[in-house]
Amino acid sequence: MPLGSVFEIAAVVDQESLHTTPNSQLMVNAIDRFRIHELPFIGTPIDYYETDDVIDGSEQKYKMYIFLNNYSMDDEEREKIENNL
Repeated sequence: MPLGSVFEIAAVVDQESLHTTPNSQLMVNAIDRFRIHELPFIGTPIDYYETDDVIDGSEQKYKMYIFLNNYSMDDEEREKIENNL
C-alpha cells in the first residue's frame, strides 16, 4: 500500500511574502483565518506547503494548488513553479 497523501489540493504559503507587507502580523492572521475558517468548506482535505517545497518539486503532484500569499516571487521562482507543476 502506498503511504503517501491521498489529498488532491495543496495550499501554498510563501514565508518571504509574509515579511514584505507593512503589517506582517495582520497578513499571518488573515492567512490563518482563511486556512481555518474558509478552506475546510471546500469539501475535500488539503495539504499545506511552503513555496520552497513546490519550487523544489519535493511534494507529490496535486490536482489543484492554491497560492495564498505569493506576492514577492521573482521570475526565476515563477518559472520553476511552472516547470514543476
